[in-house]
Amino acid sequence: MRTLASFTLDLAGPGFVIYSPFAMADVPTGSHFLRDHYTESADVAACVRAGRVAGCCTGSPGNYNVEIIDGALDHFMAALCPWWISLALEVRNHTVCVRDLFDLTPWDPVCPPEQSVSLADGFYRLAVGTRPTESGIVGRDQDLVIAFEPRDTLPELNWTGVPFLGKQD
Repeated sequence: MRTLASFTLDLAGPGFVIYSPFAMADVPTGSHFLRDHYTESADVAACVRAGRVAGCCTGSPGNYNVEIIDGALDHFMAALCPWWISLALEVRNHTVCVRDLFDLTPWDPVCPPEQSVSLADGFYRLAVGTRPTESGIVGRDQDLVIAFEPRDTLPELNWTGVPFLGKQD
């Protein structure tokens, strides 16, 4: 396992999305993809299960320290975060972007370079994890880990609603 990228992601919205740009290529610039296709929980779940726009709710806007790693989680990495969810993604053209959910409206296809990573084309299981902050405030300098584990086929997911990353009450 190795770190592919580390960056701070400032979220204005309640979550983030991970995608390979091919999946959003037919979305017109300036359109309202969030409002029109990614607001209803069933629509979000369908996008997530399709491996096109993998997103999740963090529960709060804020600043998040993102670490993207390749490979399956080992025991040491898994122990760093008490909360993990599984997502799936198809990667094409060696590019993956991680963006604020609110970047989907109005849509601008230009991903900030510091929020993109180069990855081999193919299918991936994503293990997305986080842990409580020292302050106890969600989104205040909170760590996020995204591990990309290569797979031969797109992993099947059973999300029926919006994936939530955090403590379930």
